[in-house]
Amino acid sequence: MGLLFSNVLDRYLSHEMIQTVSPLLWTKIAVLLFLVCSVLVIVVEYQTYKLQPKFQFIKNLGLTRDVHSGEYICTACHSKSVRSPLKERQYAWFCQTKGCKTVYYKPGHEPDPSNKDILGGGWVRDY
Repeated sequence: MGLLFSNVLDRYLSHEMIQTVSPLLWTKIAVLLFLVCSVLVIVVEYQTYKLQPKFQFIKNLGLTRDVHSGEYICTACHSKSVRSPLKERQYAWFCQTKGCKTVYYKPGHEPDPSNKDILGGGWVRDY
C-alpha cells in the first residue's frame, strides 16, 4: 500500500515541491481536511437521525411510543397531530388531553365486555 501511495506522489508531486511547502502550510491543510471530513460526518449522521422514526405503534397495546424518550402517547390524539403523554395507573394508561378521555387497558386488565358502559369493549375505551 505504501508503494502505491509513493508511486502516486512521485507521479503528481515532486520531492522538491513537497519539501518547499512549509510545515505550517501542511498543518493548515491537515486541519482543513479534518474539518471538512468532520462536517461531512456530522451531516451524514444528522440525516440518518432525522430519517429514523420518531414514534412506534405498539399493536398489541394500541399505544404509540415516543422512540427517543420512551414515553407512551395517546394514539387517538397522535392521529390528530397532538402529542399527549399518557398517565400510567395500575390497570391502564389514561390520556390527559381535555376532551379525549381515551383509556388503554393493560394486558390482563381488560374490562368485562358485557358491561354496557364500555364503548367498543376490549383494550381501548372512552370514559
